Amino acid sequence: MRTTTTGYSDFHPFANIVHFTNRLLMEAEEHEKLIVAVDYDNTVFDTHDMGYDFEPLFAMLRCLRDKIYLIGWTASKPERYAEIRETFREHGLYLDAINENAPWIETRGPKIYANLYIDDRAGLLNAWFALNALITAYGLGNPFGTEEPRYD
Repeated sequence: MRTTTTGYSDFHPFANIVHFTNRLLMEAEEHEKLIVAVDYDNTVFDTHDMGYDFEPLFAMLRCLRDKIYLIGWTASKPERYAEIRETFREHGLYLDAINENAPWIETRGPKIYANLYIDDRAGLLNAWFALNALITAYGLGNPFGTEEPRYD
């Protein structure tokens, strides 16, 4: 077993945000759009009424809107899909699909294919850094206006 003290990038090549962002940029160029799958409950919707504000995430997605194919990725029943679409619309975003692959992706199984998954239970912080790096790489400015968002 190999051990190291040099950092997370030795653990996995894409644990390094530069490598991860470059991979996303290459994939976006290859497919013309980056496929982003966004979980709904507690990622962009305050399911348990805890008072969370998800606007900073919506702002980042709006900033990238022309560069991404946006998929709602949810365990919710299809009866909630209209509510999910409406929540995104209320925040200035259109979902291209819910729980379906982009039309140019060949179905390989039940998992939805995406270049980036945004989920409160799986790597949300990494996705946040990746979105910010993409906005910077595309030269799209600050999605938050003149002030950085507060995280308290």
